[in-house]
Amino acid sequence: AHSKPEPFKTDHIAVAIFRDGKVAGYFTSRLNCNLMDASLKDSILARLTHELYNAVYANSEADFRKPQREVMSNLAETITKGVNERAGKPVIENLIIEEPDFLRRL
Repeated sequence: AHSKPEPFKTDHIAVAIFRDGKVAGYFTSRLNCNLMDASLKDSILARLTHELYNAVYANSEADFRKPQREVMSNLAETITKGVNERAGKPVIENLIIEEPDFLRRL
């Protein structure tokens, strides 16, 4: 039996951005999606955070200091694909990256 999709939203998640071997700052955002399997509610935050880190570091050429819509859209697709592939079934859908920002390290 399939359950009704349940909205899920994270608090801000920060990912360190490295330039020249040093922390240049932090890319921060909230992730908002529909959770397709309520039994995974307790583990979805860890799964989303893991895939966000993977996606950001895989896009090292992207300039997260000025988040572009296209980059955020690609990031959302990558995160969704990663979570669902690792679970072996559709777990999330309609992922949106909210409030993307870059906090420069002082």
